[in-house]
Amino acid sequence: MVGNTNHTPLTFTVDNTPPIINPEINPEAAKPGETINITVHASPDTQSVVVIIGTQRINLTFTNGTGIWTTNYTIPPDSTFDIHTIRIEGTINARNVWI
Repeated sequence: MVGNTNHTPLTFTVDNTPPIINPEINPEAAKPGETINITVHASPDTQSVVVIIGTQRINLTFTNGTGIWTTNYTIPPDSTFDIHTIRIEGTINARNVWI
């Protein structure tokens, strides 16, 4: 009631270090109905890797001890002949997401 206050200063560190991700697609060209292999070499602190194709999100599988994340994607039969964009996101243990 008389306005007495107390404070204790605290500090924290913001980790803005992105994971290192190096993606590969094999083959680089495919027809509808064919499967492409997506491989991502990632830094050891990477917690997850996700591929985004259109509105679809695909979690890659981690191969323990190698730092390699993989998945397969089958091109939908009704896909148009065009260049399609694949977005790859890596997340490190601090939950920083990088594209």
